[in-house]
Amino acid sequence: MTEDSYKLLEWGLEEESCLPIKSQSLGTVVQFREKEFLVLGQKEITRFESTLVKESYPYVLTALVPIPKYDILIGVTAVSAEFIILFMSDLKQNLMTGVKVNDRSVFNIIYSTKSDTIITSGEHLITWSFQYSPPELSVVFTYPTVKISMKKIILSHVHSSIMNPPMFDYSYEELYINDNKGSIQSYNLNGISNGTAIKYGSTTQAACGFYAKTQYFMTTNASQGAVLWPKRTGGISKRFFISTSASLAIQFIDDEYVIILDAK
Repeated sequence: MTEDSYKLLEWGLEEESCLPIKSQSLGTVVQFREKEFLVLGQKEITRFESTLVKESYPYVLTALVPIPKYDILIGVTAVSAEFIILFMSDLKQNLMTGVKVNDRSVFNIIYSTKSDTIITSGEHLITWSFQYSPPELSVVFTYPTVKISMKKIILSHVHSSIMNPPMFDYSYEELYINDNKGSIQSYNLNGISNGTAIKYGSTTQAACGFYAKTQYFMTTNASQGAVLWPKRTGGISKRFFISTSASLAIQFIDDEYVIILDAK
């Protein structure tokens, strides 16, 4: 057989582009348009596409989430720790809501379209009711009416890495919380328990992730490795032996791939 007869099989993830950002550290990256993204820096938000920086905006935020339903983004300011509204039609326009999050360490924010609920995760895990009334049609920019009120403090102390956003099922509106006692507990957005989602049976510190499409959890710890668990069935689906280094975050990419960030 000649060398040309051989086929090279490649799989996994590969780098698409690399873009230097003038910031000592970067925070959340969110999709803005089909091919554009926003990244939070120490002094500003940068809008970019692939290797091209399009524009920067003077907002210092710890968390940001897009709400396509209303054509807005909801963020949390770094200095005053309050909710801010940015407008997708013009990111230079903003609305300070005056609603304090009362948590200066909010690095993850989730929005549930089904019930118009904001979920913030920092030192605390809190749900918030969100009401949005669009302005009347006008030639000039007019601000909408926004009301944000606290629903429930689900957790007073969050014991997980800031790299790992809360596990949330958008269809059932369930929050899944690792109790660090060998189980993942389920709660609704009003803080009422829905029982145990899975029992992984280890008191060793574990990182956890959830993939809503397949209703599978993954846990990683030094004693068990990486394990896939189907929700509320009580059994192991698959086990993978990985590095014994502590895992900081788990992110499902699709049905085939999951990213595990370890301490190394």
